[in-house]
Amino acid sequence: MFANLTIAKKLGGGFALVVLIILVLVLTTRSSFVRMDESVQWNIHTYRVIDRAGSLMQALTDIETGMRGFALAGQDEFLEPLNAGRAAFDRDLAELRQLTADNPVQQKRLADIEELHRQWLQEDVEGILALRRQVTAGSATPADLERRIVARADKVRMDGMRKRVAELRSEEERLLGQRNENLAGAEHFALTSLVLGGLIAIAASVVIAWTLSASIRQRLAGAVQAARGIAEGRLSSQINTSGGDEVGELLGAFRDMQARLREMITGIREGSERLLVAARHISSTSGQLSRAALEQSQAASSMAATVEQLTVSISHVASNASEAHGISSDSGRQSQEGGAVIQQTLESMGWIAETVRNSARQIDDLGASVEQISSIVNVISAIAEQTNLLALNAAIEAARAGDQGRGFAVVADEVRLLAQRTGQSTQEVGGMIQKIQQSARDAVAKMETGVEQVGKGLELAGAANQAIAEIRSGASRIVSVVDQISLALQEQSAASQDVARSVERIAQMAESSNQEISGASRAAASIEELALSLERQVARFSL
Repeated sequence: MFANLTIAKKLGGGFALVVLIILVLVLTTRSSFVRMDESVQWNIHTYRVIDRAGSLMQALTDIETGMRGFALAGQDEFLEPLNAGRAAFDRDLAELRQLTADNPVQQKRLADIEELHRQWLQEDVEGILALRRQVTAGSATPADLERRIVARADKVRMDGMRKRVAELRSEEERLLGQRNENLAGAEHFALTSLVLGGLIAIAASVVIAWTLSASIRQRLAGAVQAARGIAEGRLSSQINTSGGDEVGELLGAFRDMQARLREMITGIREGSERLLVAARHISSTSGQLSRAALEQSQAASSMAATVEQLTVSISHVASNASEAHGISSDSGRQSQEGGAVIQQTLESMGWIAETVRNSARQIDDLGASVEQISSIVNVISAIAEQTNLLALNAAIEAARAGDQGRGFAVVADEVRLLAQRTGQSTQEVGGMIQKIQQSARDAVAKMETGVEQVGKGLELAGAANQAIAEIRSGASRIVSVVDQISLALQEQSAASQDVARSVERIAQMAESSNQEISGASRAAASIEELALSLERQVARFSL
C-alpha cells in the first residue's frame, strides 16, 4: 500500500501523525492550564472578598470606637474614626456587592448587613450621640447616658453584623477550598497529560521511524545492488523498477543509465579501435616530421652563426668608421681653432704694423723737431760768439777807459764767461741733438725694416689662414663622407641584426616545431597506450 507513496509523502505522513499527537497533547495541556488559570483567578477573587469583608468589619469597629469615645469625652475630634468608618463601610459594601454579584446567598447576607447597619446607625449610634450632646447641653444627665449604654441595644445589632460578616467570610473560605482542590486536579491532569502524551508521541515517532526506515532501506538495498552491478560491469542484468517512490525513480534512472552505458561502451570500443589505428599513423608521421624539423633547426642555427659573424664584422667596420669620424671631427675642430688663432695673429700683426708705422711717423716728427732745436742751438751759439766778441771788445774799451771803466770791465768779463759757458752748453746740446738725430734715423730705418717684416708676416699668415680654411673644408667633406659611410654601416648593421634575429627566430621556431613534433609523437604514443588501455577497460563490461 505504501510502495507507491513517495519518500517525502511517507516522511510527511509520519511527521504529520507525530505533530497531530503533539497538537492533541498541547490542546489538552492548554485546557488544563486554562482551568488552572481560572482557578487562580477565582482564588484571587475570593481573597479580595475576604479582604474587603475584613475591611468592612474594621469600618464597623471604627464607627463603634468613635461613638464610644464621643460618649465618654463629648468632644467632636472623637467623631473622626466614626466618620471615616462610615465612608469606608459604604465603599467596602459596594465593592463586596460587585465582587459577589454572581452569588445570591452572599448578596442576601450583604443586604442583611446593610439593613442592620442602617438600624444600628439610626437607633443606636445617632441616639447615643444625641444623648451625649444633651448631656453636654445640660438637658440630660450622665446617668441617662449610662443607662442607655448599659442597655446594650447597640451591641445586639453589632453582634448581628459581625455574625453576617463571619458567615460571608466562611462561605468564601469554603469556596476557596473547593477552588484549590480544582486547581490541584487541573495541575495533576496537566502533568498526566504531558507525561502520557509525551510517551505516546515518542512511541509513535519510534514506530513511524522504524516503519519508514525499514521500507526505505529495503527499497534502497535493491538500488544499491543495481548500482554495484553497474559498477562491476554487469550491464546485462535486469533491474526491478516497481514502485512509484523516489527509490523507484532511482532504479528507473539506473536502468536508463545501464542502457546508455551499453550504447556508450559499444561506441567507445569501436572508437578505441579507430583511435588506435590513427595514433599509430600519427606516431609514424610525427617521427618523420621530427627528423625534418631537426635538420631544419640545425641549418637555421648554422645560418644564424654566419649572420652573427657578419654582424660582428660590420660592427667592427662601423666602429672604425665612427673612430675616423671622431678623428676627422677633431681635425676640423682643430683647424677651426688654428684658423681662429691665425686670424687673431693677423689682427695682432696688423695692429703691430700700424703701431710701428705710427711710431715711425712720430720719430720722423721728432727728427723734424730735433732739426728745429738744432737750428735754435746754432742761433744761440752764434749769439754766444757774438756776445763773447762784444764782451771782449767791452773789456778792451774798459781797459782803455782806465778806472772809470773798471766796473764795466768786470761786467764784460762776466758776460764773456757767460757767453763761453753758453757756447759750451750749445755745443753739448748740439752733440746730443746729433746723437738723437742719429738714433732717430736708426730707429726709423729699423721700423721700416720691421714694417716690411710685418707685411711679409701678414702675407704668410694670410696664406696660412687660406691653407687652414682649405684644410677645414676638406675635413668637413671627410666628416660628411665618414658620416655617410657610418650611416650606411649602421643601416647595414641594423639590417644584418634584423636578419640575425629573423634567422634566430627561424631557428627557435624550428626548435619549437621539433619540440612540438616530439611532443606530438609522445602524445601519439600516449594516445596509442590510452587506446590500448581503453580497449582493456571496455573489455571488462559484459554487454
